[in-house]
Amino acid sequence: MFVPGLAPRRASPAVVLNGLSHPATSDSGSRVNVGVFNQADVPQLVTYRLFDGSGNPLGETVRLFAAREIFQVNDVFPFFGVSGALESAYCLVEGNENLPLFAYAAVIDNRSQDPIFIPAEDDPEHPPIVPLSAPK
Repeated sequence: MFVPGLAPRRASPAVVLNGLSHPATSDSGSRVNVGVFNQADVPQLVTYRLFDGSGNPLGETVRLFAAREIFQVNDVFPFFGVSGALESAYCLVEGNENLPLFAYAAVIDNRSQDPIFIPAEDDPEHPPIVPLSAPK
């Protein structure tokens, strides 16, 4: 998986991960891991909020991050108790201290195990909804 280097100024206290999805079964589609790096020199609480493509909440959790700590939630949909198929979803990630953080998603193909890196965007107030198929 290619992971680009990001300048420290690209860190933000609140970010959104777009274009996520979840298959009906684990032997098809892909799984999604969500990682966060607390760039701050002090600890902070980080909240993960998962939504379907229409903005309906699917789950929320909070984790304390040490200064400059990185942590990844593997297979984020089951982690939040989501078992059904979702064509479109997004995850908001925000710190409680208005301090900088980086977030990413790694989307892994369940058949080939090939990963794709998805960088977070820094406009969680207006997460874009990306359709997975062209309109008919």
